Amino acid sequence: MLASVVSLIALFVTTPPEAFAFGAMEKLSKYWMPLDQYIELTMEGLQNGDSHITAGTGVNAFNQFETEKVEFAQKISKTLKSI
Repeated sequence: MLASVVSLIALFVTTPPEAFAFGAMEKLSKYWMPLDQYIELTMEGLQNGDSHITAGTGVNAFNQFETEKVEFAQKISKTLKSI
């Protein structure tokens, strides 16, 4: 049986009433993701068995910085398996 470790970090996930109750700045509102939307996207990724799950503004950062690293690691893994 193969086990996976999952770490979930939900930055800028909120619901508007919570955000305004704590006096969050309106400038940050363009980065917020509603909690229910975050949960839906995250659960979908978990159910699909995705190895990388990104949501909200994290999608752009992942695509910009991590996609090539993941592809490179997958190529190395395939190479090592064939040896």
